[in-house]
Amino acid sequence: APQAVIAGYHKLVEVIETVVTEYTEYRYQVNETVDDTLQQVTFGYLPEGMEITEELVQDRSYYVEYRNDKNFFRLEQLLLTDEDGLGHIVDTENATVEQYMIKGTEAKFISKRGMNGYVWVYGKYLITGQSNCSVEEMIKILESIQYDVLHYNAEHQMNKVLFGYLPE
Repeated sequence: APQAVIAGYHKLVEVIETVVTEYTEYRYQVNETVDDTLQQVTFGYLPEGMEITEELVQDRSYYVEYRNDKNFFRLEQLLLTDEDGLGHIVDTENATVEQYMIKGTEAKFISKRGMNGYVWVYGKYLITGQSNCSVEEMIKILESIQYDVLHYNAEHQMNKVLFGYLPE
């Protein structure tokens, strides 16, 4: 059964993480009404030579892929609203899962067979993606993310987080 870890102050999004042998399921529940305007991500840093190869903008989501001659970096940004009960499943069987703080919030990095993925809730967004860049390079890219609306109160929006498992 999951154990509750309750932060000292209110968060915008509740994250429930359930770990089973083959995969990890993340569920997100928005705890209050949020502005449902998508402010798509921009990057202050990308590795040398990275160019957009694919981009898709929708009402509540943004997808972008960058490539250079050796690497790629994909990001999907999904606006979480109080109408959602969103879930996200990640293949974590035989994978390395690490936690890092990015812009004051926890992000999970999943490494498996030379590929790195990430799952990150920042403000009102679920941000996920994959890359063959190193985790360190991915963190540098994600740390450089810029939003007009997101920075307004991100450090004050702390969530109640439920974990089924945490690495030692």
